[in-house]
Amino acid sequence: MEKSSIAKILFLITTVFFGAAYVFIREGVTVTDPYNFIFFRFLIAAVILFVLFPKRIISIRKDALKYGLIIGIPFAIAITLLAVGLQTTTASKAGFIGGLYIIVVPILLRIINKETPLKHHLFAIAVAVAGLGTISLRPDFSIAIGDILVFLWSVFFAIYIVLVGKFVKKFDVVQITFVQFIFTLVLTGAVALLTNNLEFPEGYILWRALIFVSIFVTVIAFLVQNRFQRYISEVTLGLIYSLEPVFAAASAYLILGEVLTSRLWLGGGLIFLALIIAELPINSKP
Repeated sequence: MEKSSIAKILFLITTVFFGAAYVFIREGVTVTDPYNFIFFRFLIAAVILFVLFPKRIISIRKDALKYGLIIGIPFAIAITLLAVGLQTTTASKAGFIGGLYIIVVPILLRIINKETPLKHHLFAIAVAVAGLGTISLRPDFSIAIGDILVFLWSVFFAIYIVLVGKFVKKFDVVQITFVQFIFTLVLTGAVALLTNNLEFPEGYILWRALIFVSIFVTVIAFLVQNRFQRYISEVTLGLIYSLEPVFAAASAYLILGEVLTSRLWLGGGLIFLALIIAELPINSKP
């Protein structure tokens, strides 16, 4: 099987993980401080990665350390925004709003290449804004802080994806990933410690959430992303990732019993449509 085909299958599986992650992170941050949750999530992930690849991590190159930190900055910010945001919004809603990073990625790539955004990208933004408003706007036209934070997560995660595509081909994927994990756990651990929220996890719900996001969403998913993104185009990857909100809504319904309202279906449907429009290989002019 060609590497591109393997990459598509693996990214589809990791998209299921990413969708379910909204549910388990939501569970985790309802029973512990979000910074504490992130700290132990990446501590567990870093230990697993070190156990699996000790020689490659010990022999880490200085340039891999440097660029791992560069990639790790938007990564850590995005992870933190999502965890904090999920304290005050639902997993199903966050899945649709968070999925907007799929629209941001192609626009960022064109800006980096000093190109004008394509017309269908602009149309996708308009449709996404309509969907976001349908989901998030309250009767007084205010928006919950959790929805805003999850939207910002989508922006910073898009920046992270673009940087991964730019730098990861040059370095050892394990070393780059390990640096991201260490940077994130040190940053969030420091915040948890300074706010007196650093404590050992207790309880079935918290450990279930930590185990799932540490192993499946953090170690496996991000290794796949950093290792196989080079074999698949950004367009194809975006189309696969567009299924993430669907898996998030399904997981929220099945695991948390969240009610999927008609408003959520309408707004989520518009966002899903926008994600597809943004990734279609249309040769539209700026």
